[in-house]
Amino acid sequence: MQDVACGLIMAGYPVILDKVNLIPEHQRMHLPDMPSYAWNHRSRYLLEPRTAADHRHPKFPSHELLGLLVPGCNPLQPTFRNVLRAEDVSWLADHQLQSETVLPAAGYVSMAIEALHFVNRAAGIDKLLAGYKLRKVDITSALVVPALSSGVEIIFSLRPCSESELDHENWYEFELFSVENSTWVRHCRGYVGAEKKMTSKTGLKMSTSPPKADNFLPTDEEPNPVTAETIFSTLRNMEFYHGPCFQNLADSQVTKSKSITQFHIASNIQGSRTRYILHPTTLDSIF
Repeated sequence: MQDVACGLIMAGYPVILDKVNLIPEHQRMHLPDMPSYAWNHRSRYLLEPRTAADHRHPKFPSHELLGLLVPGCNPLQPTFRNVLRAEDVSWLADHQLQSETVLPAAGYVSMAIEALHFVNRAAGIDKLLAGYKLRKVDITSALVVPALSSGVEIIFSLRPCSESELDHENWYEFELFSVENSTWVRHCRGYVGAEKKMTSKTGLKMSTSPPKADNFLPTDEEPNPVTAETIFSTLRNMEFYHGPCFQNLADSQVTKSKSITQFHIASNIQGSRTRYILHPTTLDSIF
């Protein structure tokens, strides 16, 4: 009868639904002496897999380069997965080689620092660190970011160095792969470590004040001025094209052995939701 009523309503007929759904009072049956049910909520019957729980409650916010932590992976050897798209990372389009968008070398370094920062933050020691250091960074293949909306799938892995390696303590080996049609390509590998405050003999020693031109450059050499346009023009002749986000150099004074260069922090990347220890566009300017 309900199916007939639904068909009539669909056909536009005025059906009185009370006549269909409500049982007349004299036909109703009441059971007043049903036993009460003791609901027991102390036992859980939902067994959620660990990977599903990690997927629902990610421990690491989405990073525009690293992506998200792979659900269920070992947090001591984290693996990150991302689909890298130029439209999602606006500053990437400003770094091109032979008219193709290519991840800059500074991008690999920043990814390694950010991944280790995640490990240190999860361990609660990020506040005890003075900085990060890298060694043996080897870029074996350029990572081209296609203009297609499908992007390129990348996998970034981080694992502690083997105890058999020299100076292994607090050092991690990292690798970056891309995968397309079941074909895997390794783009970069290297080592990244954390520098603890006031403990290391091997780390970089940073000066509290910037060097001054009058005592930094050799006094017996006349410095030559080099404009930013000269630098980027030379790079364009080598088919490296830098857009506004990467054109952060101002001017330079150059001698045979030393130079002083002014550069600024790119301001048109501030809209990014991802925070960096050191942004790739800044690190690229240093390079």
